Amino acid sequence: MAQTYDSSTFPLKMWETDVDYYADSVEWCPVNPYQDLLLCGMYQLEEDKSVTEGAGFNSQTRVGCLQLFQLTQEDTCFLQYKLQTSGVLDVKWSPHMIHRYCLVGVASADGQLVLYNLKNVDDSPNFVLEEFSKKTLDESFSNLALSLDWFNWKQPSLDPKVVVSDSNGQMTVLQLTETNLDILHQWNAHSFECWIGAANYFDPSVVFSGGDDCLLKSWDIRMSTIHPVFTCKKHSMGVTSIHKSKKKEYMLASGSYDEHVILWDTRHMKHLKESNVKEDFLQWLQPVFRKRMNNGIEDKLNRQAMADTRAIKNQEQQERRQAIVAARMIETAEQRTIAQITKRGGMATARTARS
Repeated sequence: MAQTYDSSTFPLKMWETDVDYYADSVEWCPVNPYQDLLLCGMYQLEEDKSVTEGAGFNSQTRVGCLQLFQLTQEDTCFLQYKLQTSGVLDVKWSPHMIHRYCLVGVASADGQLVLYNLKNVDDSPNFVLEEFSKKTLDESFSNLALSLDWFNWKQPSLDPKVVVSDSNGQMTVLQLTETNLDILHQWNAHSFECWIGAANYFDPSVVFSGGDDCLLKSWDIRMSTIHPVFTCKKHSMGVTSIHKSKKKEYMLASGSYDEHVILWDTRHMKHLKESNVKEDFLQWLQPVFRKRMNNGIEDKLNRQAMADTRAIKNQEQQERRQAIVAARMIETAEQRTIAQITKRGGMATARTARS
């Protein structure tokens, strides 16, 4: 009997292809009319087999590539454009046009945030990626930009902000003004690699971070970033993926090398749902390095979380009722004891008066 799958949980394979290096990030363009374009960012550490003269070790180079594919009416993709770059750790499109530009951000292995503009070639159906702006995150340290996220998902902006995490454990918030990227905030967020940074699309003053120290943190960039707003220690290994829901204001999902995805309610940071990806979700995945929630999975997680929350609330209400009953029983027992003591005291007083 043929096995059937729920498409909201198990994606059906439509098309596959070989790419030049290891694929780190794959993103569909969300901007109309370019939603048939798929960008793949790649990273690979290549060793030079020839020993560096006098050094006694093999030199290593972080290489990468951006490949732009286009979806056809036959549900297959063909390669539109390829650009050799330094290693690419993350790519994310701006969800809205900025002025007249369709921009995509790239977190690069040379410690830079690079923005590219999607451009038509001489009004033909062909596209290229043209460098628009770039910024080195930290001139004094050698680091890798590991992830990025745009703030402007819910609120379109002509001067949007971008948050970037890096291998030195830092978080950086930048703002695009015309064609320049300016650093607004930068701080040490984690003791080891800060694998992931994410914006709160409903509150532009809040960002989230996850690090190799197994911690999930939230930060308010209006305040001092010396201390986080909260720190969660639920994951047992490095936190490598964070996704803020674009539909539910208080829903946050985190993923880790511990192979678990946890759904959070950010109002009080109680986890609503925890799933082992090998058991509940994508069975061919193990560590959760990069994830995206489509509407089907997000709705399913939300329904499960609401059911779990109702169960927790029912349990809490039952425990509260039991505690109230116990308190009333104790109060009644105390009142009876006081009444008996008072009665006995009254009898003793009467006997004393008669004597």
